Amino acid sequence: MTFMDEQKQMRFSDNVENAIATPKEVNQLKDWFARGKRERFNVNILISPGMAHEMLKHNKDNRRLNSLSVARIIREIQKGQFRNTTQGITFAKTGRLLDGQHRLKAIEESGIPTKMLIWFGDDPAHFEFLDLTAGRTPAEIAGMKGLDNTVARASIASVYITTKKGAAYSPSRNEIYQTICNMDAVDPSAMTEALRFGDAMRKQKLVGIGLTPAALAYWKISTETLRSSKLDEFAMKMKTGADLSMNSPILRFRMGVAKLPSTGNYRNLTIKKAAGLILTWNAWLRNPNRAPLRLLDWEASPDLPEVV
Repeated sequence: MTFMDEQKQMRFSDNVENAIATPKEVNQLKDWFARGKRERFNVNILISPGMAHEMLKHNKDNRRLNSLSVARIIREIQKGQFRNTTQGITFAKTGRLLDGQHRLKAIEESGIPTKMLIWFGDDPAHFEFLDLTAGRTPAEIAGMKGLDNTVARASIASVYITTKKGAAYSPSRNEIYQTICNMDAVDPSAMTEALRFGDAMRKQKLVGIGLTPAALAYWKISTETLRSSKLDEFAMKMKTGADLSMNSPILRFRMGVAKLPSTGNYRNLTIKKAAGLILTWNAWLRNPNRAPLRLLDWEASPDLPEVV
């Protein structure tokens, strides 16, 4: 019996444990993967629970399964409402599953063979952009690329984009993801240290600066200043508030941030805090014992101040 003959005789599986691919299904999948190394092509077939189970073995470094999404697809399959669209299953030329893990899991768990379009031989780089508009978030994609603290990175990237395009601008998911990657590429260690600094400032509840503005300002200072040898000292004094004179720019900033309103436009307030921290750095370098009167009145533009 050929693979297509088995397709015609396909029956429901009792449960996931019984969802085991037949030898013909395993061999057919191997043939498709081999062909996918040479060309990009698709097949539109009934996927058995066993075939779905076999395909899921190639699900590497994907986002975590969402049980609610799987349950929704199962209901659609059970009611005969699942639509076979161009967004089916996608495998890279390497054999890695790029898209469709929730659909495959639903077939496996429902025990119901379901017709679906399957692409083989896709470019692995396309993985970064699949489902960005409807499924995967920039943080999820960045996490799959091996970055840590991706939710914080996405927040920082989003605010950074608005400093370039205006506080009213709403960046797309793809813009946020690309900015996450670009900021890390400038200097990976700079963003790592920025996130540590931001987390430390977030824990300073009485100061109230928050992770995103603190990390964004630190990253900009770290990647642009010509006085990087002073950054560790500045960061330590900013985090602890210790050994500061009454006229210290750092003390003035810490006290000023604590008085800012906690409500209002989040992006504008975040940019104001980040800009104020950069202005504090500039002032502290010029004179650590002389604070300008206005460190938190940055209204010149949505962009951040230049770094000394």
